Parts: sequence; C-alpha cells; structure tokens
Amino acid sequence: MPGFSHFTPALFDFLDTLALHNTREWFTEHKARYEADVRGPALDFVRAVGERLAEAESFLVADDRKMGGSLMRIY
Repeated sequence: MPGFSHFTPALFDFLDTLALHNTREWFTEHKARYEADVRGPALDFVRAVGERLAEAESFLVADDRKMGGSLMRIY
C-alpha cells in the first residue's frame, strides 16, 4: 500500500503501557508518543486502505481526518 508499510513495535508497546497506566494524566504526559507511534501510522494506514477501497467499492470510505474520520478517538 502506498504511504504505509507496517505498524511498528512502538505502537504495540504504547498500547501495552497504556493498559497499565490508563489515566488521563499519564496519557497527557505521553500524548506526543501517541501521536508519533499510534495515530500517525494509523492515519497512514487509513489513507493507504482508502485508495484500495475506492477501487473495490464506491460505498466504502476511508476518511483520514484526525477528528470525525475513520480513526476512533482513544478516550
């Protein structure tokens, strides 16, 4: 898929650590890491899949907006 190759171990490490420290305070302190390791790659994935979805089915849409798109909020 153009623009996306794979999710890195950093994404899964962040999610594992978040499960241990699932508080607003911890997340606020680590939000930059979330943006770089989770949200950024996930939006790259949505964009890449969106290109393929448009070819396959016109009613399937991948929306890469940060708010209100295909990627759900982490909260």
